[in-house]
Amino acid sequence: AASDVYKRQHGSSLMMACMDMNGDAGFILAIALVCRLKPGGVVWAAPVCSSWININMATSGRWNAMPLGRQDLPYVRDANLMVDRCVLLLLLAACRGCMWCLEQPKGSVMQYHPKFQHLIKTAPVFRHTTSMSLYGAGSQKPHWFYCNDPLICDIDRYAWKGIVPEDARDMVTVSQKGSKTTFTGSRDLKSSQAYPVNLGRAFAMLVLRHKARLRTAGQRLRSAYAAPQTPLRWDADLLPCVRALHRRASHACPCLLYTSPSPRDKR
Repeated sequence: AASDVYKRQHGSSLMMACMDMNGDAGFILAIALVCRLKPGGVVWAAPVCSSWININMATSGRWNAMPLGRQDLPYVRDANLMVDRCVLLLLLAACRGCMWCLEQPKGSVMQYHPKFQHLIKTAPVFRHTTSMSLYGAGSQKPHWFYCNDPLICDIDRYAWKGIVPEDARDMVTVSQKGSKTTFTGSRDLKSSQAYPVNLGRAFAMLVLRHKARLRTAGQRLRSAYAAPQTPLRWDADLLPCVRALHRRASHACPCLLYTSPSPRDKR
């Protein structure tokens, strides 16, 4: 109700800004939400994949040895910044003692982003390969789940009865002519971005059935990250966010809640 009143008074553009992680308000909100998690909590991340997959490599200029691609293109720069900020949030989640999971289509070169490589070096990261068809999707669409806990490798145990639909189809066709490889997307490729409901149910069941284990692992993880880390320059500079907070960003970000830190958090 409060958000509806705010929309009538200020319009919906500010509400949308709070959902944009590349903007100051959206990033502040994301940081605040992660900071409210307790040890054993869970963070799910899915950065926009359109510029990181094979079908877009000819335009984005990304490949294993040059993951940042053509930075003269706005959408490539935006994707680089999003991954930069996403990795910061995952590190923050790990410091809070939380399990995090990042999803990408199989073949994405996002894992070669310099900050993602830094994330891999800070602690073990596990990668699980699965197919959306296992969860009732109308396409095969193989995916990679990256996680700081090997528990993610058990998610297929809670799949949609383990049955692959007979009409499941591939969204991308690969053709080879000499030394040239061509990737062609089907007309249903865009619609396949949405997660099947059963994937959410499987992940929820995985987490709920291992709550005690995640809490214990979270306490150990929080202690491990208490040690000082090597400084690293981040493109996702927090200075603009700090300035926005100084200007009482709550007026620009109505869904952001400020709470006093606990004595444990202060320590």
